Amino acid sequence: MLTLSIIILITSLGRWININRMTMIVFIYSGILSINMTGESNSAIGCSDMGMINSGIGLYNGLYQVTPITQFIETYINILAVGCMAMKARSEYSILALIVTVGMSSLISSNEIVSILIGIELQTLGLYVIASLDRGSETSTAAGLKYYLLGGLSSCIIGLGLSMIYGITGVTNIEELNILIKINDDSRHLIMTKVLITVGLLFKIGAAPFHNWLADVIDGVPTAISAWLAVVSKISIIIILLILYNAILIKINTSGGGPIIILSIILCFIVGSLVGIIQSRIKTLLAYSSIAHAGYILIGIIVNNNLGLTGLIFYMVQYSLTALNIFMIIIAYGEVKGASIVKISQLKEIPNTWLAISLAISLFSSAGIPPFIGFYAKLNILYSALDTGFYFITIIAILTSIISGYYYIKVIKVIYFEGEWCRVGTANEVRGAISENYSIIIAMISLVIILFILSPEWLYNSIQMIC
Repeated sequence: MLTLSIIILITSLGRWININRMTMIVFIYSGILSINMTGESNSAIGCSDMGMINSGIGLYNGLYQVTPITQFIETYINILAVGCMAMKARSEYSILALIVTVGMSSLISSNEIVSILIGIELQTLGLYVIASLDRGSETSTAAGLKYYLLGGLSSCIIGLGLSMIYGITGVTNIEELNILIKINDDSRHLIMTKVLITVGLLFKIGAAPFHNWLADVIDGVPTAISAWLAVVSKISIIIILLILYNAILIKINTSGGGPIIILSIILCFIVGSLVGIIQSRIKTLLAYSSIAHAGYILIGIIVNNNLGLTGLIFYMVQYSLTALNIFMIIIAYGEVKGASIVKISQLKEIPNTWLAISLAISLFSSAGIPPFIGFYAKLNILYSALDTGFYFITIIAILTSIISGYYYIKVIKVIYFEGEWCRVGTANEVRGAISENYSIIIAMISLVIILFILSPEWLYNSIQMIC
């Protein structure tokens, strides 16, 4: 993928071919390669416990490590990237998307402090440019600048924490650090490194209380770019947080049990649910919704067993699919209306019945209402929390989930009880056409959300095979 990105960039192939489609082909091909490697590594390595995260095939003298989990996630990132590429056709966007995806792939396979820092910077630097691509928009420029400044600050915090680990231990390899911390009874001198690394990574995924930048950035940039920032870019950071927590962070001050992440989970539920209620802008509401969902994903990290790992990956898969579908529907709504959708109240002006139904399905799934896929994802995560003894977090998650259901239903109310499409004589008055890309992808994701209950084994079995 990196080679193709450089070739496209240097030779300017975008002048005589559709570079957007070329990029999608690269993502599809990369996903197929990752699937094949997943099957081979899974049969060669096996996966009996959480130690699989730290086992696999080493590359470049241990700088990177290929495991079934990394290949599964890389395949899924390529699938999501294909969906995101369907939203934008600028050649600069396509090239940057390739570079960002290379950074994500390298980050999730990193087995050294150096490769982790390289992966983070390769991913985030591309995202900074993508967020600021719309130079004619003042809000987009301001959002890109804010993302650059605060994202750079979080990268510095992560870099400081990782450099302190190297300064104290003299080791950069993750497996060697794991062994060193295990045999060292006194790891109090590494507590500050744990705080810095955890805070920096939580900042990257927009988890509370480090979430203040998220709503402004996602609302300020174009919707197609919001999907990258809110959906795809978080996956690699979550995986590296899982790897570091399992290998290093949980070994430091083990009696605390990850207090920073536990506090962040509680704040994610509270902030994401209560602040989201008062929002009137659709992308700001989705930003606070993503904060609440980050709390569920973080539960899978602190549980730290096979059940939690399976629940984490399953939740991440369903959330990213559902969020991608919602962002794509918003763009399609804008095509039908002939203007960008900014306010929730604008959704009532859309006379397209199928888009309204698809959006309602996605919102119900995000709220965790059965029988949609989001309900089973929350059920798995909360069951793993109960099984591990996190009763207080489970109670807060259930209560805040009920509260957050209000703002999802508020959007559905605007569409169905105030919408023009349901009035007599207006159901067939379509103001604009929806592109084939949007129609196909929205239909496919909506069917997955609905029909998951009919055949859940394929997704569960796929995740359990790598866990």
